[in-house]
Amino acid sequence: MINAASKILLHVFLPEIGSALSDFPGAEILAVSPISILDNVPAYDGARLDIDVGAGSTGHRITVWFLDFGDDIGAPVMRFSENLPASLRQRAGLLLKKKLLVRAVFRESNAGIDSVARERCAEIRMLGRGDGRVPSTRVCFPLSSLGLISNDLCSIDDEESLEKGLVDFFCEPSIIFPDLGTLLDVLDNREIQDLFYRLQRNRLLSTYQICLVIAAFPEHSPRVRRCLSANTASDVTDMMRSLKKNRSVTRRDLAGGIYSVEEAIYRLMARGEDFGHAPFLRAHREMVAAISDMETLLRIDFTTWLERMEEEGLLYHTLAAGGERDVGRAIAGTGASTFSLIGRNMSAKKAGEIAALAEVPGTMDERIAARCRLVGLYRGLRVRKRNWGAESFEYILRCVSKPADFRRILMEVGWFTISTALKGTGPAAVKRMTDHLPGPARFLIEDVLRGVVNPNIIHDELQVDAARKRCVETMLALEEEGAIEIESC
Repeated sequence: MINAASKILLHVFLPEIGSALSDFPGAEILAVSPISILDNVPAYDGARLDIDVGAGSTGHRITVWFLDFGDDIGAPVMRFSENLPASLRQRAGLLLKKKLLVRAVFRESNAGIDSVARERCAEIRMLGRGDGRVPSTRVCFPLSSLGLISNDLCSIDDEESLEKGLVDFFCEPSIIFPDLGTLLDVLDNREIQDLFYRLQRNRLLSTYQICLVIAAFPEHSPRVRRCLSANTASDVTDMMRSLKKNRSVTRRDLAGGIYSVEEAIYRLMARGEDFGHAPFLRAHREMVAAISDMETLLRIDFTTWLERMEEEGLLYHTLAAGGERDVGRAIAGTGASTFSLIGRNMSAKKAGEIAALAEVPGTMDERIAARCRLVGLYRGLRVRKRNWGAESFEYILRCVSKPADFRRILMEVGWFTISTALKGTGPAAVKRMTDHLPGPARFLIEDVLRGVVNPNIIHDELQVDAARKRCVETMLALEEEGAIEIESC
């Protein structure tokens, strides 16, 4: 993804700004610039939108200038600004795991500049297309406002380091893992009710887990109870009474139980259920995946990627799976050697059709996206070709060394699958996995292995093998994506 850091910031703080401006001639598609660091928030001659965003007692002003859009800019920006506070409170709040206070005010072109922040800022430009003067926006983030994301970003003084810091922060897989406390803060009653209903319908939320939610977040207890069906509410009341009488819930139980609910919500989101703002979180995950794909693509020259596919006997299968249009876009502008390579692996007729498609004009973004898809297909074929099974689980586990990689594996397969896969393995394998996991997930896995959680569930050899096979396939796929590293043992 080109200018990934800029696009991430716009996605988080100005969702759908492109759609709001797309009806203006020349602004149907706005090209996004890299980040520039300026000494002060500039004062442009145009309409502007002031967005005040704060967490607790700290507030920051993000300024958006609209230049050369004409006198009709007021109405669409007013509509956008009216919807922005609620959207930003929930979307950015869920992603940053903070309760945000947001206010947006649109100011006409003749408004003064007295309220513009006079401090160093990060500026992103969005430029329209056409001849002569084209519509554009300037989005200015005071560097102090980046503390809403991470305090480490506030003191960065050069564009390259700032872009890397933003990409690293937002590409951390756990950022889209839900925080239940934040969800209860930002979702309204209808959304909470819908979320709980979907979890229960998919058998991802038990009465016991609801009791743990109420115990962990007593300030939300009345709202949670109102969002339950009459039967569920009655069951929760009975179980809460029993738990209180027996004093059987420990801090460890609460931590593990809340984590299990958060993971259930993540699974619900990943499978495509559109509760609340799940589509926004999925869009962020897709953006992160695109950035990862881009980084993988740029490790070597694209022609070298094709040569590597040919050496491994996978080029024909990759090209066939990619489709002629994508292949044509991907090889456009790569030179005669690439066309020769394609010709060696496909029929003359197919190679000619692809060469013709490569002449069709396309954007750089389309070309890069096509190349990323082909490399992704190749990586997937490599995983299937290796065909390692359940028997390789402990071996591959020994080859993973980075703590972040274990957390990524946890997110992809879940604590219960990992605990099942670890059954019957030695203490060293269990310790290697659990030592690098967050406490609540570790508690759950250890308690399953000790028979404390789900003591009546007996996993036979087939279930254990299935769990190990899934873990192996996931680890290999993540390695092929470049998301984790599997070192030689």
